[in-house]
Amino acid sequence: MLKAGVSWMVFLFAPVGVALVVLLTYAVGDLGDARLADEAAARARLAEQAPGFAATTVLLADGGRGALLAGERSIGLLVPLGDGFVGRVLRRGDVLEVRSEETGTITLRLDEATRPRLRLPFAAADARARALAWLTPLTATAPEGSEVHDAV
Repeated sequence: MLKAGVSWMVFLFAPVGVALVVLLTYAVGDLGDARLADEAAARARLAEQAPGFAATTVLLADGGRGALLAGERSIGLLVPLGDGFVGRVLRRGDVLEVRSEETGTITLRLDEATRPRLRLPFAAADARARALAWLTPLTATAPEGSEVHDAV
């Protein structure tokens, strides 16, 4: 049986410990230095994670820290996670919000629980505009008739 003085410590420190582990796990996932060397590397990496996706055009993020790959009616997304990349094919409705930031990044909010907010660095204004043109038709609020292939 626990002493009365010890029980409050369990209730106080257990949630704090769990919160620290969650924060550490989240932070460690972004500590890697994954880089894509070129468009061929982006195509190969997405082919591993999304077999059958045929990319017509590749837009590499600055320093190879991610990529957007245009398909016929969808966009392939590669984002760094640790020392590797996570790939996903985005279709209409998967993107809840897309913004161009003044800091030279594109911020995506996805319909996904694991990594709902992502940032891709595109310092050049024309690259940011192109990324926005590719991603905006995938938002749930995009006007009917706006298609991904029209923007590529």
